[in-house]
Amino acid sequence: RTNQTVPILISCLTSSLLHRLPTVTVLDNNSKPRGIILLLIIIIHINLSIFIQHTFSLKKLNYNAHTTYQKQKIINSNSNSNIFIPKTTNMSLSTLNSPPLVATAGFGLVYALPFIEQMALTSPWSAVRAANALSYAINVVAVSRPGRLDGEAADDGDGDGELSPQSGRTLVAPAGWAFAIWGPIFLGEAIGVVSQFFLNDNEKKNDIIIQLLKKTSGPFITAQLFQSLWCATFRRKYYNEKNNNNMFISVGMLSATAYSLSRAHSAFASSSASCSALQYGLFFFPMALHFGWTTAASIVNLNGAISMMKKKDKEVQVSERVIAFAGHVSVIAASVLGVVLANQRNAPVYSGVICWALSAVASSMKKRIDSSSSGSNNNNNKNEKKVRNKNKKVVSQVGLYGASTQYALSKTGAIANGATSAIITGLLLLNKGSLKSVPTP
Repeated sequence: RTNQTVPILISCLTSSLLHRLPTVTVLDNNSKPRGIILLLIIIIHINLSIFIQHTFSLKKLNYNAHTTYQKQKIINSNSNSNIFIPKTTNMSLSTLNSPPLVATAGFGLVYALPFIEQMALTSPWSAVRAANALSYAINVVAVSRPGRLDGEAADDGDGDGELSPQSGRTLVAPAGWAFAIWGPIFLGEAIGVVSQFFLNDNEKKNDIIIQLLKKTSGPFITAQLFQSLWCATFRRKYYNEKNNNNMFISVGMLSATAYSLSRAHSAFASSSASCSALQYGLFFFPMALHFGWTTAASIVNLNGAISMMKKKDKEVQVSERVIAFAGHVSVIAASVLGVVLANQRNAPVYSGVICWALSAVASSMKKRIDSSSSGSNNNNNKNEKKVRNKNKKVVSQVGLYGASTQYALSKTGAIANGATSAIITGLLLLNKGSLKSVPTP
C-alpha cells in the first residue's frame, strides 16, 4: 500500500500544478516562463513514470526479528551472545510504473496539449527546437527499454503468445516485417530534429519553414511523450487477471499518440505555406509515416487487449466471435479512414502506410490459414481440430475463427488504400501550380 501511495501523491501534485499553470493566458508576457515550467513538469513527470523502474534500485533493511534469528544468527566467541544482523534485500522501484501514475500523466498531457501547442507558436525558435529534441530523446530512451510485449506481436515463428501472428487469438496481428517501418520513422525524425538546429531564425528565407515547424512542434512533442507513456504501459504487469481494465491504458496512450500526430499532420497539410522537397523530406515525411503507423498500431493494440481479456478469477477468455467481430470492424474502419483522410488532406503517405499495415495483416492471416490447412498446428494443445456441425458451419481452432474473412477484408483494404495513395500522388505530380512538396503529409 505504501508503494502505491508514492505514485498517487506524485500524480496529485502534478495534476494540481497542471491545473494552475495553464490559467495564465499565453498572450501575457509572463506566460512564457510559466509555460516552459509546465513543459518541464510534464517531461519530468513522464520521465519518472517510465524509466525509474529500470534506472534505480535501493536497499531495504528487513528488521523482522524472527527471520533474522533463523537466517542471520552469529555466535559471538567471547560472550556467546546472539548478534542479529538485518537482512539486506533489493526492492525495485518498478512499482512507480503503476497504472494510477501513468494514467494521470496521460490525462495531464491531454489537458496540456492545447497550451503546449500555443506555447510552441509563441516561444522563441531556439526553445521550440530544444523541446522537440528533448521529447524525441525521451521517446528513444523509453522505446529502448526491454520488457514490452512487442516481441509477441512481431513474432513470425511458432510461438504461442497471445499476440503472435501465427498462433495468437487476435485477428489484427501484422506480420513481423511490418514493424520494420519503425526504422525509417525514428531515423527520419532524428534527422529532422537535428536539422532544425541548422535553421537560423535571423535569416528571412527560413521564416516560412520555421512557422510551419512551430505549428507542428506542439503536437509533435506531446506525441513523443504519449508514446513514451505507451512504452511504460505495454508490459506484462498491465495485462493480468486481477484488473483487465489496465490493459486498455496502453490503447489510450497509443491512440493519443496518433491523435497528436494527426494534429501535427493537419497543421502542415492545411497550411497555405510552401516548402521545398528537401524540407518536406527532412521535417514532415517521417511525421506522416509516424502518424499512419500509430493509427494502425492503435488498432492492433486494441484488438490485442480484447483478445487477452479474461473474466475475473477465471481462465475463460472472450469468445472467438467477439474477437472476430472486433477484428473485422477494425480493418474496415482502418480502410475507410485511410481512404477518406487521404482524400481530404491530399495525403498519399498516410494511405500508403495504412496499405502497408493491412498488407501485413493479410499476410499473417494467410500464413495462419495455410498453416492450419497443412496440419502444422495439429500438435498445439491450445487449438481444437476443425469440425463441421450439422448446419455445416465451420468451428475453427483458436485464432482461426474468422481468419478467412479477415484476410479478404485486409487484402481489399490494402488494395483500396494503395490505389488511393497512387492516384493522389499522380494528381499532385500533375498539379504543377502547387508549390507544396509532393507528396504532402
